[in-house]
Amino acid sequence: MSGDEGESSGIDTGSLIEAKKVGECVWAKLSKKDIFWPSKVCEPYGKPRSIHRPHWVYFFGTHNYGWVSSGLIIAYEADNNPDKERKNKGKKFEQGVLELELERVGPQES
Repeated sequence: MSGDEGESSGIDTGSLIEAKKVGECVWAKLSKKDIFWPSKVCEPYGKPRSIHRPHWVYFFGTHNYGWVSSGLIIAYEADNNPDKERKNKGKKFEQGVLELELERVGPQES
């Protein structure tokens, strides 16, 4: 994933959110060239905040972190991935969706 600051995502802005709530599960991407990835907004412990990319995000599946602009974050719902028409997202993407769903469900008691 690469980053281009301040770019529009080219999607319906009616579905965009300001994902400022730490712990919120979202679809996020670093640039408009990337695909939306299953992610979670995190507290950037000790990381200097970015003006153009104010959200520190964990990417499920790849286990990477990155700064993301508000315009490239969408509220997560299992069926609302704006890139759902794109094929061959790969095993890490599918693993990421599974990890995010498990995160949303929370720990299961035996």
